[in-house]
Formats: sequence, structure tokens, C-alpha cells
Amino acid sequence: MIEAVRERAETAREQEAKRKQREKRKPFNLTTGQTVVNLALSPDGKYIIATMAEQATGAKNAIVPNYVTESAYTEDIPNRTKVGDTQGRTRLVIIDVETGEMKPVDHGQRQPAPTTRRK
Repeated sequence: MIEAVRERAETAREQEAKRKQREKRKPFNLTTGQTVVNLALSPDGKYIIATMAEQATGAKNAIVPNYVTESAYTEDIPNRTKVGDTQGRTRLVIIDVETGEMKPVDHGQRQPAPTTRRK
């Protein structure tokens, strides 16, 4: 029985080594607050063009009450961030399928300068 367990463990190690040799691609990880909106694979299969959305940090949504509901209770209506708050941003990136390296696409538009709010 011990010999059978050893053989199974050796077979599992061999299969894992073969799988790693076949699948050299590395995973691509998103940071906190990032989501992928759209993906497109290049015709040669070496690159992925991705549209990434990043949430705004510190932005608060306005609370809008809905008084007329089927439940007869006041419910909140989902709303967007306020005008003066930091807005989320969307970026276009190219991801190398083999290495997982991400390169942003320079589309010629600049990020707007942060505005100062008067009190």
C-alpha cells in the first residue's frame, strides 16, 4: 500500500511538471478597485487589449429617497458620484499573454488637473 501511495505521488508530480511546461503563461492580477470592462484578443493570440475601469477613491454617492414604492417603505435610489468629487477613470492597456505584463496605451489625451474646491 505504501508503494501505491508513492507511485501516485510521483505520477502527480510528473503531471504537474508537464502541465507547467505546457502552460507557460502567467496570470494577470487586478489591483483593488479595478475591473475589466472589455477584452479583445489580438489575431496572433500574443496580446490582449483590455479596457480597465478604476473606482474613484473617497467619492460619495448622493442618497436619493424614493417615497413611492410597492413595499410602502422609503427605499434609496442608486445614484452617481457628486460633480465635485473624484471621478473614476477608464484606461486602455495591452497585456502580453506570455508574461502578464501590462502596458498602458498612450491615446494622446491628458488626465485633467485636479481642481480645487472653494468652501
